[in-house]
Amino acid sequence: MKASSQLYTVVLPSLGLFCLSGCTANSQHKHEAHYSTPGQSAGHQAIDSRPTDGRGLQSVYEAGYQTQSYILNVELDTSGSTLTVEGHERDPARAEFDQWDIVLNPTGSVVERMTMRHANEWYVARRSTSGTVAIERWTMARTNGAYFTGRRTAPTGIGTPVETPALVTGIQGGQYIEPPNRTAPTFSKDVIVSGLALGQIDTIVIDPDGRYVAIEHSANGNREFVQIPIITSGTSGPAIGDLIPLWDFASNSEFPAIMSFGQYEHATYGRALVIRDLNTSVCFWDADNDGNFETTEVFDSLGAWVSKYPNSCWSRKF
Repeated sequence: MKASSQLYTVVLPSLGLFCLSGCTANSQHKHEAHYSTPGQSAGHQAIDSRPTDGRGLQSVYEAGYQTQSYILNVELDTSGSTLTVEGHERDPARAEFDQWDIVLNPTGSVVERMTMRHANEWYVARRSTSGTVAIERWTMARTNGAYFTGRRTAPTGIGTPVETPALVTGIQGGQYIEPPNRTAPTFSKDVIVSGLALGQIDTIVIDPDGRYVAIEHSANGNREFVQIPIITSGTSGPAIGDLIPLWDFASNSEFPAIMSFGQYEHATYGRALVIRDLNTSVCFWDADNDGNFETTEVFDSLGAWVSKYPNSCWSRKF
């Protein structure tokens, strides 16, 4: 799938405050671009209606990635597989943020959930007409004059300890170009694994090193959180597409649903994948970051979690 390179521009003198650390207090969006895809009229198409799924929950799902100078947000309307992508980029010369957006309407199988390893690399779960799920990698190509992010993928899959490299961020070509004066973002997609027998997907998480996704799904009233390898581990490790159970919600009724998640690095205990609802936090520990979770900790309140693991204890947050 590729977005059209046709460019539509709207320039407004003031679109309100949008500040980050290092941004002046009176910074405003000065340049805004609305890109269109084939068969779509120009302009930003915000999702105003919030349709619901079969359980009465909102079917609009959001994902995003943020650095000090670049913010990318994606809003997914699962009822129509519509992705509204909005970027905010800091002009180094003006120290102000510009904005661009594009609406993607992929055809074929339904986009059920998506997540990001970084702003230019997305992982998308799509359901076919037969009911099985495929995991795709969507790559937003680096556009000349635009910000980009990157992080090297682990050379091997689950079973080999790795050190997660630093995130790389920059401006393609070295010189910032305002969104109205550059081409629209383009996207490529690759199917990593298909034919997965999964129920309705509620949450998808990507490993910072790109070795697996973790998915919360439900079928026939049963819900579980599973790890799915997406890189080969050789003959001794799990195969691509294996479903490795992490958490069984039926056996842990005190944790009804995942409402948020995070991935962290602790200087002493290693990698942590954390899932939360309103009260309970569950922490899956991977001491040597080999992709295998050795231990699990459960906290029955946010206070208990923060008391043992305050924000200051984490050396990295992904």
